[in-house]
Amino acid sequence: GWFFIHRARLGLLSCNFINHLYYNQIPNMCRKCGRFPETPMHIINGCDYSLPFGEIKHDRIKDELAKFLRKKFGDNTVSVEHEHKMPNGKLWIFDILVDFGNTAWIIEVKSPWDADEQFDHAYDRACFTYLDAQLDLMQTHGKTEVTIFPFVVGSLGRWHPTNNFLLAAIGWNDDDIEAYATRTARRNIEMCAKHYNQHLLYISNDEIIRDGTA
Repeated sequence: GWFFIHRARLGLLSCNFINHLYYNQIPNMCRKCGRFPETPMHIINGCDYSLPFGEIKHDRIKDELAKFLRKKFGDNTVSVEHEHKMPNGKLWIFDILVDFGNTAWIIEVKSPWDADEQFDHAYDRACFTYLDAQLDLMQTHGKTEVTIFPFVVGSLGRWHPTNNFLLAAIGWNDDDIEAYATRTARRNIEMCAKHYNQHLLYISNDEIIRDGTA
């Protein structure tokens, strides 16, 4: 895992895009989808074949947060993959909704590529996607306050500092937060290292998932 992460952060991971720079006979396109240049970002966060792993990575964080929230506030307060229908018929699905009665939290989990552009874009999307739903919850459903908590952890372990706001709101201290951030980063890195190897070696998604190591 750590050997992988150092190579990934230094841009030294073997992939067709890099290999093509040195050996013209090697195509630079993705060996699996064939639609885009095969960069490390594409392998881990962009390729159609990465979608099952992206969902697992996302859902692990979401489900773990839901467990922490339910322990703090009770099962009836926390809803996972909560469906919210807007007056115009649009359906939003929140990763987590914590409903306190007069107030509510919308929690949106993102696990993007760690480079600034992709990381910041994911944070902005988590902040702004549900602004109309936030307003609707207050105007139509009588909430006096609705807070949107983005929760962003990069594929290579980058931790957005605003994640701390949610964890502090459920009563965690700095040591608890740091330990969870480290554990979550390590899991993301280990998963992405396995996914990267799967991409290069053509191991099937089903085999990785059955093995329980994805």
